[in-house]
Amino acid sequence: MEAAEADIVDRSSVKPVQVTIYAFRIDDEILFDHRWKRQGDSGNKKGKVIIPAEEADVPIHFQLRDESGAHLQFLDDWQDAIWVALDGCPTGTGNGGQIKDGESNRNLLKVVDANSGSACTLYYSLWFSGDEVGGQSRFEYDPEIRNGGGGQFH
Repeated sequence: MEAAEADIVDRSSVKPVQVTIYAFRIDDEILFDHRWKRQGDSGNKKGKVIIPAEEADVPIHFQLRDESGAHLQFLDDWQDAIWVALDGCPTGTGNGGQIKDGESNRNLLKVVDANSGSACTLYYSLWFSGDEVGGQSRFEYDPEIRNGGGGQFH
């Protein structure tokens, strides 16, 4: 096997990331939290989603658990449901050069994280629509993904 071939990760070894987004309501405010794990892990983690170095095209599945009573759902178009930036909280749609191939439905958003190039932090916002609460019917949640980088497939 050539050296370049040895550096390429076997696609079958990449485990999807499962992120559960919890939405709840306190008075006139919708609040969010999340837990995540890799497929096959026994326990959930809090905080930044960590994608190890050298893994490429990592599927990330965001599952919404709406406990707010506001009938929240992901926006219909996956590119509107997740905004991504490399340099701080995103201010508009974009993929940060890393997020590709997505689909969105009411309670599930699926995307693929290329995890290519140098290690980086992806700042992202998840967008939901629902009943009006506190004068708004669109809601944002903005955690982070820590990309290890270096993933590649040929």
